[in-house]
Amino acid sequence: MAQSPAAYVVALTWVMNTYSQSQSKRAAAIALINTMSSTGLISSAYFWPSSWGPSYVNSYLICIFTSVVSIAMCWVFRVHLSRCNETAEAEEQVLGLPEGFRYLI
Repeated sequence: MAQSPAAYVVALTWVMNTYSQSQSKRAAAIALINTMSSTGLISSAYFWPSSWGPSYVNSYLICIFTSVVSIAMCWVFRVHLSRCNETAEAEEQVLGLPEGFRYLI
């Protein structure tokens, strides 16, 4: 689908900005995003068999489902980062420390 490359660039940028603590975590996250995007592009060629034509309803349903799953995963990741930010802020207030690292949301 046409939005996949644009979504890949946005996800890659978000991951690179989120995992900035250590180089090894960042490298693993980038490798995971690259692997998942390549897997999607390779497997998508098999979602359009000619036996499903001419309407290709099953193919469109697969594309819609994977898009919904992707959006849900991004939302869960965003909620997780928000909770991590809240936890860090609470710790800093208890210990009386200045504001430190926060995840980009």
